[in-house]
Amino acid sequence: MSKKILSLTLALCMVMAMLPATVFAGSTTECQGGEGCRHEAKIDTTHYDTLAEALEEAAPGNTGTLLKEVASADTLTVDEDIILDLAGYKLGFTAAGKYLNLTATSAEIKSTGSKGEIAGVNNALSVGANCQLTMDNCAVTAAPVSEASVTLVSLKGGSALTARGCGFSIAQSENSKGPHYGFSGLSSDITLKLTGCTVDVSNNPGVQ
Repeated sequence: MSKKILSLTLALCMVMAMLPATVFAGSTTECQGGEGCRHEAKIDTTHYDTLAEALEEAAPGNTGTLLKEVASADTLTVDEDIILDLAGYKLGFTAAGKYLNLTATSAEIKSTGSKGEIAGVNNALSVGANCQLTMDNCAVTAAPVSEASVTLVSLKGGSALTARGCGFSIAQSENSKGPHYGFSGLSSDITLKLTGCTVDVSNNPGVQ
């Protein structure tokens, strides 16, 4: 019996050694996309298992593109000056207090083709101090599930948000008591410019 176990172990080791390195890697340049692609995102031509991994590897000037709908249980941070292309997909955050956090100096979020969405529970997007963010053809939404306050976009000191053709809305919820904010942190050192955008944060019957 012990000889059989040893033989099986050696055979398994040989098979594992013959597998390409990309099987174990979180990124690959071998994937051609399409229906067989199981990656969440790509940076230029390199595909990554998760969007979090792609953002960690992103360098200034890169373009990160979603390859499928993403549901994240954690906050995701963009800390480099990149373009994030939602490519018509939804980037959703499944837990309260989790959102897309922009700490880069200058960043762009767009959606090539159909409108992409950034969806949170009680937060969706945070624009960090002195960050200059441009958004095109995106929806930013929140779906509150409790009486906690809701903020779609939080703007920190010295930041700027320029949005074109975007929608900002809070989903209807009888459980949500508010208060609800489309944008928080507005002050004299913050720039907010909306062109061709819609803002709807008042469609909640429970808001007082």
